[in-house]
Amino acid sequence: MSKRSGEGLAGGASEARGGDILVLENIISDRGSRYAVSGGPCETPDAAAAFLKDLKRRKKFAKATHNTWACLTADGPLKNDDGESGAGMVILRMSIGTQS
Repeated sequence: MSKRSGEGLAGGASEARGGDILVLENIISDRGSRYAVSGGPCETPDAAAAFLKDLKRRKKFAKATHNTWACLTADGPLKNDDGESGAGMVILRMSIGTQS
């Protein structure tokens, strides 16, 4: 994985790109928790599962307490809160907002 400084990203965030996975690291820190954002193409539930599996191969995400996600597919939206109540819906709403 190559890392480079992400110009224009919030609060010292950095960006890493590997294959079709974009990762924006250190986007938010709150009460000792650190949050990263990742994205990539997923058009089916199977593609979303494969994307998450690839992402969790990265130490940072494998060790994460929660990996919440959302995906817009032709069959409808998918989301998973991974124990964080409502987090998947927030991501989904934000994703839908970017499609408008």
